[in-house]
Amino acid sequence: MLFFLFIYLSALIFLAIMAIPFAGINEQLVLYSTGLFTLVGCYPLVRQFFNRQKGHTSLAIHTPDVVLGLIMIVYTTYGAYMLMEYPLLRTNGTINNESVYKAVWFNSLCLMGFLIGYYQTKKGTSWKIPYIDIYKVKVNETPSMLMSLLLFGLAGKTIIILSGNYYHVGVTSFVPSFPYSTLGGFSSFLPYFSLMSLFSGLVAYNLYRRSGLQFWLVVSILIFIFEVVFELPSGSKEKVIKPLVFLGIYFSIQNSLPLKTGLITFFFAVFFVFPFINLYRSGQNLSFTETADTFLADKADGFAYDDEDNFALARRLNGVGVVASVIDQTPEKFGYRYGTDYLALSYVFIPRFIWTGKPAVMDHNGFARQYGLIAPTDFRTSVSPYWQGEAYMNFGWFGVIVAFLLGVFMKKVYLWFFRFGPPTLMLSLMYIGVLYILSRQSQLPMTLLGMLQVVLVTSFLLLPFVSRRSLKNRPHQNKVTEGHHSAVSK
Repeated sequence: MLFFLFIYLSALIFLAIMAIPFAGINEQLVLYSTGLFTLVGCYPLVRQFFNRQKGHTSLAIHTPDVVLGLIMIVYTTYGAYMLMEYPLLRTNGTINNESVYKAVWFNSLCLMGFLIGYYQTKKGTSWKIPYIDIYKVKVNETPSMLMSLLLFGLAGKTIIILSGNYYHVGVTSFVPSFPYSTLGGFSSFLPYFSLMSLFSGLVAYNLYRRSGLQFWLVVSILIFIFEVVFELPSGSKEKVIKPLVFLGIYFSIQNSLPLKTGLITFFFAVFFVFPFINLYRSGQNLSFTETADTFLADKADGFAYDDEDNFALARRLNGVGVVASVIDQTPEKFGYRYGTDYLALSYVFIPRFIWTGKPAVMDHNGFARQYGLIAPTDFRTSVSPYWQGEAYMNFGWFGVIVAFLLGVFMKKVYLWFFRFGPPTLMLSLMYIGVLYILSRQSQLPMTLLGMLQVVLVTSFLLLPFVSRRSLKNRPHQNKVTEGHHSAVSK
C-alpha cells in the first residue's frame, strides 16, 4: 500500500513538472494540479470502500484520514479554483499563478505525508495513558448526565455572550458586561464547556436508540434546532453548521450515516448559511432581523446561487490562498522560523491559571497584517496560517515532515479511542470533539492543546455518571477493521 502511494505521488509530480516548460505556470496548469490533488484527497474514501467489511454498505467518514482528506479538498481544490475565478481574493496582490501552484503542491505533499504516516502506523499502541474505555455511562444516570451537559453548555454560552465573545468580528459593537480577561486561566476552556449542550443532543439521541421512546428523539431534535438558531446571530458560519456535522460524525461512528443527513447539511451550508452570514457581515450595518428580511426577499424567487454568494463562499474557504501568500513571501521577505513555532509545544499544555503570563502561540492578527492578508489598519481580524502554512514558515518544503508526524499521531489517537471496537458513549463524545479540533486546520500546538482540552472537559463532566465495566469478551484490537463498528457502546 505504501509503495503504491509512493509510485502514485511520483507519477503526479513527474507529469506536473514536465508540463511547465511547454505551458508555463498558467491557470490551466494550476487547475490540472488541483484535479490531481482531489484524487489524493479522495484516496482515503476509496481505500475504505475496498477495505470495508462484508455486509457494510456505508462509508466511515469519522476516521482522521477521511476527515483531513475531505477538508483539504475543500480548502485546496475549491480555494484554488476560486482564486483563478476571482482575482480579488488575491488580497495582497502578490499571489500569482506560481504561488497558487506551489501552494497546491505543498498541500498535496502535506496530505500525502499525513497519509503515509497514518497508514504506516500499525494497530497497537504503546502509550502509557489511562484506559478510559473501562468506564461506561450508568444506564439509570444517562438522563441526569444529559441535563448536566445541557446546563453546563448553556452556562458556557451565557458567559461567552456576557464577555463579548459571542459575535463574530465586524457583526456588532456589543459592549461586554465584563472583560474576557477576567476569566483568567480558565478562559481557554470556556469554548469547550459551551460544546456540552451540543453533546447533550447526542446523548438524547443515544437514549432514543436504546429505549425507542419518541420523547428522547424529540428532545434531541429540539436541542439541535436550538444550537443552530442560537449560533445564527453570532455571524459565524462554522458554528452554525457545527451541530449537523457533529450529528453526521456520530452517525458514522455507528455505521448508520444517512445519505439524507449529508445532503441536508451540504445544501443547508451552501445555499443558506454562507449567503445569509455574508449578507449579515456585509458592512451594511443590518440587524439580524433586517438581514433575515432582506435575505428572504432576495431569495423569494428561489435559492439560486448568484455571483455574490459564490464569492462569499470562496472567501471563507480560501485556505490555499493563505498558504500561497506564505510561500510567496517566505523566505524572501520573511525568513524561515526553523522550528521556533513548535517550541510552544513545551509549554502550551501548562494551564494559564498556573502560568498566568504564558505567551500566545502566535498573534494571528499580526500574522495577517504582516503577510498582507488584511489591511494594515485592521487590528481586529485574525487569520490562521493553517498548520500547512505554519510548517512552511518553519521548514519550507521540508515541512512535509510535520505532516508525516501528525499522521502518526492521529493514528495513535484513533487507536486509543477505537482499539477495542465500538467506543463507549463517553469515548464517542470525546472523539467527536477531537475530530472537530482537527478539522479546524489550526496551528499544530493549538490543535494538540484543543484536543487535550476537549477530552479533559468532557471527562470532568461525565465522570460522576460512569462506572467501571467488565473487560471480558472485548474484541482484540487487531481484529477490528478500521472505520467500521457495529454500534456505539453504552
